[in-house]
This record gives sequence, structure tokens and C-alpha cells, in this order.
Amino acid sequence: MSVATQRTAARPLEPRLRLATPVPPGRLRRAPVGAGVDLVSAATSSAIGFTLAPWADRGPLLLLLALVLLWPVLVATADRGRPSLLHPSATGRTLLRAAVQTLCLIGMVVWIADLEIAPGLVLLLVGATVAIDLAARSILDRYRGAERRVLLVGPRDSCARLAEELGRAGAGRLRVVGWCTTTVDVVAEEACRSEADDVVLLPSEQLTPATARHLIWRLADQRRRVHLAPTPVGVGESRTRVESHDGVTLVGLNHSELRSLRRTLMLLAGRMCAALLLLLLAPLLLLLAVAIRLDSPGPVLFVQERIGHCGRRFRMLKLRTMAELGDVPERVADQFLFKLRQDPRITRVGAFLRRYSLDELPQLINVVRGEMALVGPRPCLPEEMARYADDVHRRLAVHPGLTGLWQVSGRSDLSWEETVRLDLEYVDNWTPALDLRILFRTVRAVLGHRGAY
Repeated sequence: MSVATQRTAARPLEPRLRLATPVPPGRLRRAPVGAGVDLVSAATSSAIGFTLAPWADRGPLLLLLALVLLWPVLVATADRGRPSLLHPSATGRTLLRAAVQTLCLIGMVVWIADLEIAPGLVLLLVGATVAIDLAARSILDRYRGAERRVLLVGPRDSCARLAEELGRAGAGRLRVVGWCTTTVDVVAEEACRSEADDVVLLPSEQLTPATARHLIWRLADQRRRVHLAPTPVGVGESRTRVESHDGVTLVGLNHSELRSLRRTLMLLAGRMCAALLLLLLAPLLLLLAVAIRLDSPGPVLFVQERIGHCGRRFRMLKLRTMAELGDVPERVADQFLFKLRQDPRITRVGAFLRRYSLDELPQLINVVRGEMALVGPRPCLPEEMARYADDVHRRLAVHPGLTGLWQVSGRSDLSWEETVRLDLEYVDNWTPALDLRILFRTVRAVLGHRGAY
């Protein structure tokens, strides 16, 4: 292949990827200003401590000096070796790690030197430093433009699939500027032309170990971050580990924790929380039951057979929101997860219940019975399960949930394919922390009532 032909290899992926327009002259490059931000943050919090600290001895002064000198170094140490595509600068987790290290070091100095310093003052200064540092970095990213330009190197189909995932995960923060799969010179030239901040390398026949090594050297000279994408899409960070054996680096995958002790304990904790919530919400449920009966004739509860854990059938409970079931339009009855935005069967009280997801509260009884969990995939109908593709049956590996990733990500506004993707991501990457994050996000989703109809 001639050089002229090679130079045309860097191109956009149509229609899903578009090569970014040439960068305007004078575009502000990302300078290594993190250490300066850390230093200013530590100095600012020290100035605050200077006005609050009692000056009967030299202890507080030594504390302030140590904080100013230690903080930038500890942040750089905590952030070293962790290049992140979505969070290129120090994140809250990195700053928290540095704060813990700072507290430990200052505690050792105070204990060894036998200084008289109030513990509250130490916590105040370190906490203020973290808050100021986070705020300063957020303002700086907004001023510089937080969007990072990403160049993908690898096969076309793999790049297109990864671009979709990056667009979904880094909305507003990442912009895929194009792709290429050719020689080191062409990749390096395309990275310069598009002023890519990051380059992601995907496995391909052309990207041999020697080619990858030389390409990483060239990109390092250009001060661009390099990322490898060796794992399949959908594998969470909690399941990956990097292993190195005499220069051979492997990415290990942990199995999901569906049969672990932590999973069992979380299910038991969910059942106890559901029982407590039923006691606390009993007056509200009684009030809603009266409103439903006064609004339209019929039972208070709507009972429907659903499919639960490992295909077991159970009777799911909901507050009735419709006057009658009636006939479903043929064009939507043959679809998964269908819901009509303007359904004439919904009552006035039912519309209010659906808007704030109050009709789901009786499912706390299903959680107490062990038929459902607080967090999990949506419980499906028997006729839906009969039409599942093979991989969709993976949703049944966990208990269906009162809430889940689908609910905090748009609920009825999501397509069936998107709902399945989120459910499989939840099943394969489950952790207790993921459940807690979903529960906290559920409050915001319910109050915002996006996709609730």
C-alpha cells in the first residue's frame, strides 16, 4: 500500500461516527495544571485555618505548612498510574484517598512531636481542601471545555460498537473524532490532525505487539493518553483485575456474585427493609386504597402473574390504575414492554399513582415474601418469557426488582433492546454498591417522573 493510500485510511464511521471538523486555531490545549489547583486549594484552606486556629503554640502553624506541602504530592501519588477516559483529572475518589493519607501522616506527626492540635481543626482543614479542590477542578474543566476528543484504532465494526458505548457512558464528556487501522505514522498523524486527547487501541490483525509498542511511544511523545480495550463490552470495573507475569500483562475477569454470601445478605437486608417500609407506609397505602375506590369501581389491587427468579411464577401486586383492561391495540400488543402515553383506560387517581410510581408500593409485600428484591430487572410476563432470545434468559438469574437500572435510566422511554442491555449489565456486574447507587438514583427518577406513564 502506498503512502498516499495509507493517508486516506483515517476516516469517519458513517453513519454512527463522524470525523470531527478541524480544530479551530487557538484551541486551548489541556495543560498539566492539576498540581497548581491542588496547591491553591491547600493554601486556601490553610488561610481559612489561619483565621480559626488558636495561636497559643506552634502546632497549628506546622499543620498548615504540612497541609500545603503534602497535599499536591499526595494527590499526584493517588492519581498516578490511573489514566481514566471519562475522568481524566483527579476525581472525588482520588481526592478522598489523598485525604485519608493526609490525615494519617498528620496524625503520625502530631503524635511523634506531641503537638496539641484539636482533631476537629484537622478534619475541617482536610475536608475544606477536598471541597475546594473538587470545586476548582469542576470550574476549570467547564472553562476549558470538559469534552475530550477520542480517536479509535482498530477494526471498523469494533470501533463502531465501542463508539456507541462511549457515547452512552460519556455523554457530554467524550467526542469520538474518528477511527483508523493502519500504520504507526498514519495513526500519529491523524491524532495530531484531530488533536485527539485520547487514543483507544482495539485488538486487530494489523496491531501487532511491535506496532503497538512503537505507536505507544509515538503517542507518548505527543503527550496523549493511550487506552487498551481488550475486554468485551458490558464487563464492569468490579469484575476486572490486571495481572502481570514476567512482562506478560493479562486482564482477569471475576465471575458475577450471584451466589455469594454478600448477595444472600443483601437479599435478607432487602426483605427486612421492605417489612419496615410497609409498616411506615401503611397509612399512605390505606389513603390510596380509599382514593382508588372512590375514583372508580373495582378492586384496589391489581394482581398479575409474573416470572421471577429462575423462571418461578408468582403473583405480583400493584395498586389498580385503570378502570378496565379493555382491548390493546394490535400494533403495540405484539411488542415487549408496551405502554401507551395517552391510555384512556387510566383513571385520574391512576395517572397520579403512575406519575410518582406509587402504584408499585404493594410490591413490597412481594419483596417480604422473597419473590422479588428491592433492586433487580423488571419481572416479565409468561408470554414475554416464551419469546425471549437465549441471552435474554440471563435476566432471570436474579430476583426481579422493585426498581432497577431500567427505571433510573428512563423507564418506559427505553426501547426493549436498551432495557435488556441494562438488565444484563446489572446481572453480570452486580455488587452491593451498585444496588445502593440504584436505590439513591431511584429517588431522583421518581421525583423527576421521567418515562412514567
